[in-house]
Amino acid sequence: MRGLESERSNGEGVASSRIGLMVFDTANIGMRVEGVLQRAEIACRVIPTPLEITSECGISLLIEEEWIEKAERVIHDACIRDYRIVFPFVRGKS
Repeated sequence: MRGLESERSNGEGVASSRIGLMVFDTANIGMRVEGVLQRAEIACRVIPTPLEITSECGISLLIEEEWIEKAERVIHDACIRDYRIVFPFVRGKS
């Protein structure tokens, strides 16, 4: 999978590609979603949930804009509902 490994800053703390942040009600759901996305070959990265994001869970997934629509379909097909997407996500500004 390509993508998030090459996230770069433009000097203003903004990633050069637009990023979404998936947050979950529990870490179990977050890990389940990560597995579902990996099996679907959708690039994502687990990160600690940023302090500026309200969430019951301590983990989140970064996902590039180009994958968000497909990710939502795959997650829906897996009958997972307890998540939300913050898009665009800019660290320190959500």
